[in-house]
Amino acid sequence: MNHPLINQQIINSACQTAKQLSLELKRQNLQIVFAESCTAGLVSAVMAGIPGISAYLCGSAATYQNETKQDWLQIDPQQILEHSSVCPQVTAAMARSVLSKTSQADLAVAVTGHLQTEATEEGPMVWIGAAKRQRELVSDIEPRFFSLQQRSRMDRQWEAAELVLRMTLDVLEQSKIA
Repeated sequence: MNHPLINQQIINSACQTAKQLSLELKRQNLQIVFAESCTAGLVSAVMAGIPGISAYLCGSAATYQNETKQDWLQIDPQQILEHSSVCPQVTAAMARSVLSKTSQADLAVAVTGHLQTEATEEGPMVWIGAAKRQRELVSDIEPRFFSLQQRSRMDRQWEAAELVLRMTLDVLEQSKIA
């Protein structure tokens, strides 16, 4: 993929991390599902570029709007009113919900954030969280906050996708799921 408006280095990094993640999913024989807000399906699209990934990638719920988060993932509207849709509580709820709706998935990873520089006083940022299934038990992996450093909105979206892939790889390498 070569796009003149996007920093090629961030794309290459995301693609390389996706390849590493696919190998780790295969090694642990795990299936994953994503719930994506600000990345709008980019994480899943990068993963889908890897041959054979359909054995490990269940899919992604691209829930960009708050109403879609509520309709598709049953995110409590009150939670969004109290905390906003870009917070650790909603991120964790997105991961739990998409995992509960995807019976074959062992792990769910969710991302929500702001890509504009003026959106929050923190600037462009994302929350990334996960939920894993071990037998019948579902446990949350504490959502993590990341500031985005890239200059353009598109670069920040790719940066966010790369952070999701990197955190997912770290989670799998640190805590073997089975």
